[in-house]
Amino acid sequence: MRKRAETIEKMKELREKGYSYWKISEILNTLKVPPKTKKGRWHARTVQNVTA
Repeated sequence: MRKRAETIEKMKELREKGYSYWKISEILNTLKVPPKTKKGRWHARTVQNVTA
């Protein structure tokens, strides 16, 4: 749970710095951060929904 909270906080920080949802999803996928489902990839819409 802590990792998820840290990931969400990082996403919010990146948004505040002006990163697009797409770019954040690209960063998360490059770093191999698993999405909540533990399978698949991050998508811009998912990042947007999580940070809303």
